[in-house]
Amino acid sequence: MQFITSVATKVVQANASVLASTLAQGATTVTVAHGVFSPGQGVRAGEEQITLGSSSDNLTFTGCTRGAGGTTDSAHDSGQEVLAASGAELLSHTFDGSTYLSALRVSANVQFTCGIEQDGALKYMPRSSNSQMELILPTVRYQPAGSTTFRVLAWLRADEAGQADFSAEMQS
Repeated sequence: MQFITSVATKVVQANASVLASTLAQGATTVTVAHGVFSPGQGVRAGEEQITLGSSSDNLTFTGCTRGAGGTTDSAHDSGQEVLAASGAELLSHTFDGSTYLSALRVSANVQFTCGIEQDGALKYMPRSSNSQMELILPTVRYQPAGSTTFRVLAWLRADEAGQADFSAEMQS
């Protein structure tokens, strides 16, 4: 295998939390357990995107817009993971139509959520387990079309760490 692109160390600040209370369908007040988000920021809870409203403490947001980006406003249980909509980019590569993608690898020293985005659409979002320190996503010599861009994103929950060192690589 050959490296397409890699990053040895990228520091990611906490960019995820959990709901501190149940979020009913249609409710416009969102309360999270950790103050990692800002008013006006986009977040996702499950499949739903939410634009956060105003807040004086970055924990309780009022006047939130539910079902943003064409997603469906739905109920969420207390403890549901809430992620910054954009995630922290670990690496990105635009393919030229001749390079194969054989594997993606992401590692950190804490539990995290990883995202694989293809041409702006989130395709895969696994959460690492407590004992798993590396996430390996092998592919079968996938040859993306020319101008196809893959981005590897990461989310770190504030209850896991305030920041963590990540490494990532794409291999052909």
